[in-house]
Amino acid sequence: MKRNNILCLMVDEHRHDHLSFFGHPLLKTANIDGIFERGTAFTEAYCNSPLCVPSRISYMTGQYNSKHGGHGFEERHHLDLSQHSFIEPLKASGYRIGLAGKNHTFTKAYAEKWFDDWQEYNHHGKLAGNITESDIAVRDYLNDEPRPEYRGSFGGKANVIQEGLVPGPMPFGEEQCPTWRVAEDTCRFLEKSKDSPFFMQVNFPDPHWPNVTPEPYYSMFDPDDTELEAWPVDLSRHPFKFYVQSQVNGYDGYSEAERKRILATYYGQIMAIDKAIGQILKSLEANGQLDNTIIVYTADHGNFGGRYGLVGKCGVFYDALLRIPLAIQLPGNAAGRTAATVNMVDLGPTLLDAVGLEPLNEMQGKSFLPVLKGELTRDAPGLGSDGDRRHRGGTLPGNHHRRCRLINFPNTKKLNMQKTACRGFFSTA
Repeated sequence: MKRNNILCLMVDEHRHDHLSFFGHPLLKTANIDGIFERGTAFTEAYCNSPLCVPSRISYMTGQYNSKHGGHGFEERHHLDLSQHSFIEPLKASGYRIGLAGKNHTFTKAYAEKWFDDWQEYNHHGKLAGNITESDIAVRDYLNDEPRPEYRGSFGGKANVIQEGLVPGPMPFGEEQCPTWRVAEDTCRFLEKSKDSPFFMQVNFPDPHWPNVTPEPYYSMFDPDDTELEAWPVDLSRHPFKFYVQSQVNGYDGYSEAERKRILATYYGQIMAIDKAIGQILKSLEANGQLDNTIIVYTADHGNFGGRYGLVGKCGVFYDALLRIPLAIQLPGNAAGRTAATVNMVDLGPTLLDAVGLEPLNEMQGKSFLPVLKGELTRDAPGLGSDGDRRHRGGTLPGNHHRRCRLINFPNTKKLNMQKTACRGFFSTA
């Protein structure tokens, strides 16, 4: 019997409630909503870190950050051939393995050994794979910071467009921009995978900064219609890392109107992703693969999404950053919604379980397939988010529960029991 395919759609920095499925007043994400409506929608899903690399490596390895050690965005922090991910048993079982989009997980050596197709992007254009002249033009634009005060400040040398307010839309058609190109690469992989089971990891770089998007998405939302939650903010009631984030890339001087313009662009980025996902789903159906493909929609972590007047993230355990959108469409499984708490570190073991494969011995995560199938309604076993104590000065290991969250501040030797009613509130008392 042929095993089900796996298609994982992962976006970068998508706040869990920024979907029309969850009642967002402005966003109309029909294609993403469809996955939530046809599959199992998780309302209490959490990532293992509010930072990109450690969260993505936790997902792929089934390990907490303190074990896998992937803490920085440089390749030396990524998985090498001495480490293992859940794609390895898939590959050994005959799966065709592909990636389109952001990496921030694997070294070049690992990718060359285990992937059949590799179309890599970062937040500033396409890096590897089938690169067109248009890709090069878009990459040149994204690597030419228009604000003189930020040129050369990324790593002391690069001129990439950075965080904050970037005026005007991208000067390209949407079909030239990375979001649509990721979808095209995915559709090409699906077309070539009709005769074998596949695992396809689709990593949209957006809506992570730089917050830029082409028309019609740039003008799709009136900034005056957006809302800045819990802003202005009392900085004395937040961790120092939040203070730093609130002061960089212009945020220390942005007006309310400027902050809302950034938020409107972020919404436009989400809508561009929704359209691209619609194209991928159409391709899946046209190839006759829809009925035997497990479809996952999720994010590596959340985004302030206007909360505290910010768009972006930092290494602190706010609810907006730790909670993630998660829906899994399992062939033959009834649609539903669950409030069981699940964790990104358990997603790999769950996908292996769903196709009849055993987890890797070194995986710390546990399968929540019984929750997915409705056989278990309580919380799944792995409930922790494990922060990295070294990268960027240290984040916060914590444990989640719908009634409370236990957060340890390792550098200050203080504990805080954070009640659900006060999500996002930190006390230094």
